[in-house]
Amino acid sequence: MEEADTLRTIAEVAIAIAGFTGVVVVFGNRTGGEWQEIEVEQLWLLLYQALVATILSFVPILLQSADLEGASIWRVSNANCAGAFSVIGARLFLRQG
Repeated sequence: MEEADTLRTIAEVAIAIAGFTGVVVVFGNRTGGEWQEIEVEQLWLLLYQALVATILSFVPILLQSADLEGASIWRVSNANCAGAFSVIGARLFLRQG
């Protein structure tokens, strides 16, 4: 798969974002050491999106190693992506409601 290098690069960037999130947590100023609710939510979103991007970038590579054809790989990968973004969207929607 020629796209495998692109998918691996996406995974590397996502892992870097997760690492940067850790740096922000360590060096961030906290009043009294307490986390505000919005800070917890922002941290969760950063980590979740990095994790989802990492996992979803490896799904097509794993499916190809299972000898699935291109159309099936495309369908399964898109279904996984839709599910992941539905969770993010539902969480944001419920938070505002």
